[in-house]
Amino acid sequence: MTQCCHLTSSKGWGQQDPLNLISSRFDRDSFNINGTMIGDTIGAQIQQGAIVIGLESDIDWADISGSHLTIPQIAGVPIGTTLNVTSKIEAIATARIRAGALNNWLIYTTGGAAFIKETANGSTVAGVPCGALGVLPNCADSHWRPGLAVGAGAEWGFASNWTAKAEYLYIAAAGTGASIDHVNVIRGGINYKFGGF
Repeated sequence: MTQCCHLTSSKGWGQQDPLNLISSRFDRDSFNINGTMIGDTIGAQIQQGAIVIGLESDIDWADISGSHLTIPQIAGVPIGTTLNVTSKIEAIATARIRAGALNNWLIYTTGGAAFIKETANGSTVAGVPCGALGVLPNCADSHWRPGLAVGAGAEWGFASNWTAKAEYLYIAAAGTGASIDHVNVIRGGINYKFGGF
């Protein structure tokens, strides 16, 4: 068994519905987000011949954000206000299994649980102001959202105990009702492994 840890740098993009962070009443209204991440990973793996099976856990501090002018609706009916909503993913954590084949290159697939820290802030552009009782009692909120992560990657042993890694992950995090936020992550990192590649 080998254990490893590494520092990663990442690019993330996807779609998010910030209104479902503020309230569960509103119709779906997603928009594009993008940004960068940096984080760390720890894991362990077992090798049997050329086959490698392992566990990984990671956390990334993120700045994946976007803004959108929107008219909140409930069952297709506007509530009488226009908002400028900004949304941000502040952190992403995953716990995953990975499996692949090895010959100084580890080509693998991966999947497991994901958790996303999301924040949203809305400011009134026109109509009923934020804070109006019964309409928009709150225009800002923050939550950790659970989800799933799947992806694939490659890891290259370029020196004794050292590897370089590139990975793609698709993350879908549950929102309120039928709402789902989607995030794509491409990241690269340098690993140090205890016990060799």
